[in-house]
Amino acid sequence: MQNYACIGYKKSIKSDEIKKFFKIKKKISIVIPTYNEEENIEKTTGEIKRAMASTGYRENYEIVVVDDNSRDKTPSIIDDLAKKGDFIALHRYNKRGIFSAILDGIKAANGEFILMMGADLSHPPEIIPEMLRHMGIMILSPVRGILKEGE
Repeated sequence: MQNYACIGYKKSIKSDEIKKFFKIKKKISIVIPTYNEEENIEKTTGEIKRAMASTGYRENYEIVVVDDNSRDKTPSIIDDLAKKGDFIALHRYNKRGIFSAILDGIKAANGEFILMMGADLSHPPEIIPEMLRHMGIMILSPVRGILKEGE
């Protein structure tokens, strides 16, 4: 069995190693790690698309969902989403963990800038336009808290 399966841009690729699977140039890649997120992933990606529609990157981004061999319907849901456009469904069969999923998503992403979001909407997609206005670093990630001066 292959370690990875990747669906996107009208292709399906299986591989033993993680890499850029597609030769596509995008400005923004939004990486979302998942495990058993069938209840959230369509809503999350829909809200991300709505948020991106209000930016200057509406035609220059992709969503990369990295799934850790979910036991629910997440794999089939993301495969269906990948068939509809700028969306990559990356399935990992022999690895687990949110941090390695993010790293694999970055390796497979085609964007010049990377933004990470939670599949459970713990990172609200409506903050994406504001984050994009501050693109000065290569990796962007929302935080769940705000530090006050002196902390």
